[in-house]
Amino acid sequence: FLTRFVGKRYRYAEYCIGNLKIELNPVALLDRYLIEGTDINPILSKEMEGHLRPNDVFIDIGANIGFFSILAEKRYHAEVFSFEPSARELARFYRNAALNHCQKITCFPYAVGSSEETLYLSLTGEDNPSMNHIVRVKSNNEEEVNVRTIPSLIPPARLEKAAICKIDVEGFEMEVLEGLREIMCSLEKCRFVVEVSPEYLKKNGASVSQMY
Repeated sequence: FLTRFVGKRYRYAEYCIGNLKIELNPVALLDRYLIEGTDINPILSKEMEGHLRPNDVFIDIGANIGFFSILAEKRYHAEVFSFEPSARELARFYRNAALNHCQKITCFPYAVGSSEETLYLSLTGEDNPSMNHIVRVKSNNEEEVNVRTIPSLIPPARLEKAAICKIDVEGFEMEVLEGLREIMCSLEKCRFVVEVSPEYLKKNGASVSQMY
């Protein structure tokens, strides 16, 4: 309730996180971690520090409010291709990108999968919007989203320059990876950082062992 009240009444405050400017809600879980200086994905941070170089390509599947996409451009000077299907999070992503004068981010308002189709996005509360997830059957107030494939959106020449691909899609990981199957030869130099939620993965008929 407090998160919704602050978000609707006062909207977001602008915080400096490192050298980035980010709109955050101080009582939302993920936002609070960033405000407190917590590294919300230390594995990804380590990979970016060790392997992302100027003019490399960073692919951000499940970009949320755009923190890592913006970080990839502004700190590492990479070219970024981002994917975020939630209109709520996407609006804040756009504002954050504008705050940081980003010029090398291409953001697609789509979910990523193995084929082009229309599915539904179940939104979690504004207190923890990082757990949005794709469902195949509409039951309550899920929003309709378009699913696209990576090869249909990113040119082969850009894919060959991909250094890191971050996948954070709350159970839809196998669909994303299946969609990459035909172009894996173009991603030989790419390091994958995949955040897995086993309970959501199981709901989509997949398992962690299948991913490996």
